[in-house]
Amino acid sequence: MGYAKKEIIVVDGNSTDGTGNILEGFQEKIEVLEEENLPEGWVGKNWACSVGYKRSKGEFLLFTDGDTIHSKDSLTLTVNYLLKNQVDMLSLYPKFIMNTFFGRS
Repeated sequence: MGYAKKEIIVVDGNSTDGTGNILEGFQEKIEVLEEENLPEGWVGKNWACSVGYKRSKGEFLLFTDGDTIHSKDSLTLTVNYLLKNQVDMLSLYPKFIMNTFFGRS
């Protein structure tokens, strides 16, 4: 199952790591939102998800981080699982790739 009509919304929280430059190469495929100021009582990740959610139009939402790597079929497998098992929410547990000594400790 492909998703020709999927929307990709990136919420950029004033990153300073070159994310903006990377995103410029995908302008025709994604929508980039600049994160609004963090309201009192909110945490960064939750706020970014809320900002993206408010802009989305889709029936299914996938929240992920920019430092994750997905397999080519992870979206299809996840949506198929949701539909088959009639669940409302699913959290995936990632495989951690630790490339440094301290990351493996």
